[in-house]
Amino acid sequence: SKLVDRGEDIPAPPQPITRARAKLLKVVHLESIYEQRLSVSKAFSDATINALEQELIERETSGQKMEVRCLNELVAIDRETKALAQEAQNRIAELEAEARELEETIAACVDENMAVASVEGISVSATDNDS
Repeated sequence: SKLVDRGEDIPAPPQPITRARAKLLKVVHLESIYEQRLSVSKAFSDATINALEQELIERETSGQKMEVRCLNELVAIDRETKALAQEAQNRIAELEAEARELEETIAACVDENMAVASVEGISVSATDNDS
């Protein structure tokens, strides 16, 4: 600042120094641009990673919900199957009891018919002997 106050002109730096300064300014400027791009790229990468992690968590949660739903359906099917099997057992028991009753009724009818036939046979043979 003393040189400016005296009114003296500051001589221009030599050409190689001016070029070196220009290259340095360009490098500093490019460094700033690259840092900005790197920052944006990092932010984008972080956002992408976060989104992928969130999607993975949602898929895992969805998968777990699906497993629970499937297990619940299997339990319901098992419960229904057991109820139907019990119903079938009860119906079979009813049908077997009904079959025994029918067999007993048929046996009683056969016995009764045989008794009637034997009584009729005796009276028929007695009638035949009388003639």
